[in-house]
Amino acid sequence: MRSAHPMLRLLALLLCGAVALAEDAPPLKSCPAECSKHGCPFGRTGQASTCDFTHPQSCECVRRCREYGCPTVGTNGTKTCHWQVGEEDIVGCFERPGVQPDQQASYSAVPEKKEAAKYFASSKAGAPEVERSVALVSQAGKYEALPPSECSQKCNGRGKCIKAGGAWTASCACFSGYSGKACAVEDTNNCPLNCLGRGKCSDGFCHCNPPYFSLGCSRQKVYPPIVDLARISPVNFKIYMQLSATATFLSPCRYELPTQLAYDVAAPSSPEAADTHIAHKKFIEHLLMSNVRTEDPAEANLFFVPALSWAYTGNQLNSRHLDLVIDHINSSYPFWNRTGGKDHFFWLTNDRGACALTGLAQPAIKLTHFGLHTRNGSVEGWDPTSIVDQEFGCHHPLRDVVMPPHDSSLLPLIGNSRQLTVDDIISKKSKLFYFSGSVSDNPQDSGNTTQQLKLLVNKWRDRQIVFDTKEYVDESRLRASKFCLAVYGSSFGVRLLRCIFAGSVPVVIQEHVVQPFEELLPYETFSLRLSNAKLPELREILRDITDAQYRKLQEGMVRYRDALHWDAMAGGRAFDYTIAALRRRFLNFKSLYY
Repeated sequence: MRSAHPMLRLLALLLCGAVALAEDAPPLKSCPAECSKHGCPFGRTGQASTCDFTHPQSCECVRRCREYGCPTVGTNGTKTCHWQVGEEDIVGCFERPGVQPDQQASYSAVPEKKEAAKYFASSKAGAPEVERSVALVSQAGKYEALPPSECSQKCNGRGKCIKAGGAWTASCACFSGYSGKACAVEDTNNCPLNCLGRGKCSDGFCHCNPPYFSLGCSRQKVYPPIVDLARISPVNFKIYMQLSATATFLSPCRYELPTQLAYDVAAPSSPEAADTHIAHKKFIEHLLMSNVRTEDPAEANLFFVPALSWAYTGNQLNSRHLDLVIDHINSSYPFWNRTGGKDHFFWLTNDRGACALTGLAQPAIKLTHFGLHTRNGSVEGWDPTSIVDQEFGCHHPLRDVVMPPHDSSLLPLIGNSRQLTVDDIISKKSKLFYFSGSVSDNPQDSGNTTQQLKLLVNKWRDRQIVFDTKEYVDESRLRASKFCLAVYGSSFGVRLLRCIFAGSVPVVIQEHVVQPFEELLPYETFSLRLSNAKLPELREILRDITDAQYRKLQEGMVRYRDALHWDAMAGGRAFDYTIAALRRRFLNFKSLYY
């Protein structure tokens, strides 16, 4: 295929500018009204506030958020909703009689008990009126919304006053960028990369100094979105990141996503708060500073689409948001169409990754934490209909990548292990095998591994086998065990990482499940891999491992443990292995393996 005509390229350069440019979009509005109508990026409804569909609030505010969250898309002009806006019927709302809609939306605090207000089961038209006590309880009784006066200093207008289920007192759930008992402390570093010193962090946004713009003030050049295959280097691997724009106006020359489609929602109730589901954030932070990243889409080998699906749909993957994102890039830019999306990649950090994925994102590369690879949904205890792709299951091994999750609670394990030599680690071993965790009656949890092992352990009564059905993991007992069980739950888990970081050799029993970076890491040098059929022989298998063999396994864990965590300051190399895995996927694509 021939490259773009020189005159076309010259025209594009004149129109877009291939040199450093100042941010040509207007600055972000301050969004003084808590529920302004389209005045802020998607999800933003006021200073440090967001559209929140999990806590009761003004019905008008929810309606306006829903209007913004259900854009007209596609050639047929239909409205499609994404993020949590489709769940508006599960949370109550309220209205103040005689108050105009704009005023209803601008003040969404819960009314005082003596204040005149009507309460509804939801914001949907025709929703029944209910008692105040019913409307103000959300998430199946998990939270109760309260008037600001019942919280310290009324949360300073920077948070919602709530009472968690079972709690005696109310507390402030601070908006992003604020902390403290009364949300009085403003976090001036609550911006990506702290704006790299190229701008001011305010209300969670970088206000960049010219010529910088984009996420974290990380860009300074604009290139025309022209397909020029001659500029793709077969040697220098490059990734273009389709960042979310930082303002409501988008230059047609920037291959970026509008904030309505890719905005990092960070409400108090947002599922983004779940620590084990934010590895994509760590990846983005590394990529923004990496030489692998390019600002010129024409020279990119792969395109990263930060659709932030976890922030939009939570743990229940909803493909409609990804379809909206792809519909935008497919109709606005030429790069998706040239390969049908096979050189684009997404992060899906929900529990079961791509198991339920449908729609336009299926041909793209998926980065997930759960590598279930099976035909016809044949997994013990699983409903076959819960897996969409009956040929590859949740993971295509030549296209997709299984990633280690981020879990900050495991970092102390790494720190403690780094202070020990292999001899130190081995000298502390006093037990053969360790497992701690609940054992469900449902065989889909752990693939029926823990259920079978529990029966065997009760039969063996071996004092060297620690099998604790409590949720709490005892670090000292884990470190004292030569081996530990690494199973999945009903989806991905962190047991593999916990075993390795604590210096206990993982016994991986996960039938049909690909492990993080399995094609890059020699798992046989630092773990054991067994099937359920070998469980009756588990004790004999472990005891037959010689001291010399066990030492080799320990040395392997020390050598490769850093590949499985994201903290670069602690030696983490998960980002480097991610780039290596993506480069291999690019070669697989070029080799027509998928």
